Amino acid sequence: MKFTDRGIAALKAKEKRYEEWEDGRTGLGIRVSPKGRKSFVFLYRFDGTVRRITFGTYPALGIADAHVAYAAAKKKLDQGANPGAGLLQKRREEQFAPTVQELCDEYLEKYARPNKRSADYDQRALE
Repeated sequence: MKFTDRGIAALKAKEKRYEEWEDGRTGLGIRVSPKGRKSFVFLYRFDGTVRRITFGTYPALGIADAHVAYAAAKKKLDQGANPGAGLLQKRREEQFAPTVQELCDEYLEKYARPNKRSADYDQRALE
């Protein structure tokens, strides 16, 4: 199918998640969830493994923006690089980022207790 606003709006949720692929663009598709959420995806093969990148949800990410993201990912793939490597690294960094609790504990330990008389007040306020 050719991606148009009308065509994408006509895609209805089904019992299971499904994908529709755009004609003329190898690997660019839209995934429709059972709740009706629509996401642009790129299915590609890298190092003999099938991989998938989700660019964003429709309509927050428009069709033109999805085509730009697809072109950039396709260019990286043609150059021999994994287009999803940056996204995977970003997700891993977010996963291991310090929590608010850890940051509060670090503040109390390294700054408030050594430098402030009101460190107990800071601790109560943070809790």
